[in-house]
Amino acid sequence: MFNVLLNLLSPSKKNKVLKLAKFLFIKENLELILLTAALLGIIFLGGWLILVDVLNDLARGTATVNARFAALNQNNRMLNAEIREFNLTSERFRPLVPLLLQITATLPPAVRLSALAYDRTAARLVLSGTAATREELLQYQTILKNLPAVTSVVMPTSQLLQQNNIDFETTIFLTNASSTTP
Repeated sequence: MFNVLLNLLSPSKKNKVLKLAKFLFIKENLELILLTAALLGIIFLGGWLILVDVLNDLARGTATVNARFAALNQNNRMLNAEIREFNLTSERFRPLVPLLLQITATLPPAVRLSALAYDRTAARLVLSGTAATREELLQYQTILKNLPAVTSVVMPTSQLLQQNNIDFETTIFLTNASSTTP
């Protein structure tokens, strides 16, 4: 069959019909583009709302976790400080028993101890007792001065006025190496 194109329109009307066809084609394409853009906008807006909701939930969860872990971190810091203090205390600890054994081992037979007081903060040891003679007491004072952990021995001179049965009180200052200061 033959394809017959019969056009009964005048050329001016024919141009107007072609322009109208082009205009309708462009209009339909623009409507399609606008519809697609509107649908994409709705999809993006919905996605943005979902994303904002998820990010808010994530932020709330992070804040909760941070609050819980902040308390745990604070607790860990306090425990670490206590452990550090304990370790420092144990490093600075020096036993007093060996010094007491030295003091009692060098005790002359004529000298008897009746009391012993130890001041940890001042690293001071106070010995009280009775000596049979002044010479025995002076000898014991010299022995105490020669001990390696002793820095000085203080004995009031008024105690040396008696010759026999002397009640004495001697203060011994210790070196830091022998003290148990925390």
